[in-house]
Amino acid sequence: MQQKFQPAPHGSIRLAEHKPSEIKAVAPESPRPPEMLTGVFFDGPALSVIDSVVHEILISHAYEVDRQMKADRYAIDLAALVRFAGPNVRKDDILKSLEKLRQTRMSFGDSSDPERRYKGVQMVVSWEELKNSTTMIGWMFAPPIKDLMRKMPSYAYLELAALGDGNMSLKHSPALYKHLALHSTRKRWQPGDDNEIYIRFSPQELARIIQFPGYDDPKKLNTGKLVDFAKKSLEDLSSVRRFDTSLEIVKEPGRGRRVNSLCYTLRLRAPDFRHVHLRLDYSKKPEFRQGGADDPRFNVRSDLWQRASKTFKLAGYISNDYYKLWLVVLQEALSGKGLTAGYET
Repeated sequence: MQQKFQPAPHGSIRLAEHKPSEIKAVAPESPRPPEMLTGVFFDGPALSVIDSVVHEILISHAYEVDRQMKADRYAIDLAALVRFAGPNVRKDDILKSLEKLRQTRMSFGDSSDPERRYKGVQMVVSWEELKNSTTMIGWMFAPPIKDLMRKMPSYAYLELAALGDGNMSLKHSPALYKHLALHSTRKRWQPGDDNEIYIRFSPQELARIIQFPGYDDPKKLNTGKLVDFAKKSLEDLSSVRRFDTSLEIVKEPGRGRRVNSLCYTLRLRAPDFRHVHLRLDYSKKPEFRQGGADDPRFNVRSDLWQRASKTFKLAGYISNDYYKLWLVVLQEALSGKGLTAGYET
């Protein structure tokens, strides 16, 4: 029987584990099905940003080493998990977070497929493994989480460096980011297009998505605090690589000027060159990692032009043409003298 398609992780969280401070350089991304990105409800202790980050790291690690999600258990170095969560996070913070995750149940109820709806799913079962001077965190997932990750008819990628590494500070930001990441898959970035996605929420809709206090009772929802969160969340979303986020608060006309809606605009960015796949494995060819004869301060890997050619697909241009364009742009920037008609703009 032919194996069903499963999206591959981008980058490697296992590679980043050896040097967690390089998580931004490695830029690991992990796929998630829609059921795990929106419409997820939690029953248990109030979860912090760190709690959300720890859970996503555990899922990402498990999926990278075992895409079929068939293993009984997984393990990760506690020190690496601490660094992934952020520069000011301590081991005790991670251990407390794991305790909260053990006490929390999740519900996935938004799927159109009745076979992918679950309620009362424990977030994780975890423990410490003491191996000489190294402490490992061992864990296992409930079958519904493994089932959702094993089969993804559709999916969106989560950027682990944007979620973790201390880049988010507001407790509701991870839920908002996941929902926006799912919406960002509505279109692909195309050269020359506006590449914008517009998302409009009523205050009650946004509150429900992120489980903001009062989401289940309009009379208890403090719209002012919700708007304040939405504005501050832009800073938490600034580390997202796939899109830039802007926000417009639309108010009703007349006295009082009640908030009618919160409108997010996602402006898609060109794909990360590290995630543009090539047929040839350039990593094993030293000559392609050395770059061309450009300024040493801006030496660019030669395989970048192959990736640019595949991404922009300009008619009549091959990879070497992109390299020549780069040399023109570099010369203009360093000399301050225009060589092309578009220099002044």
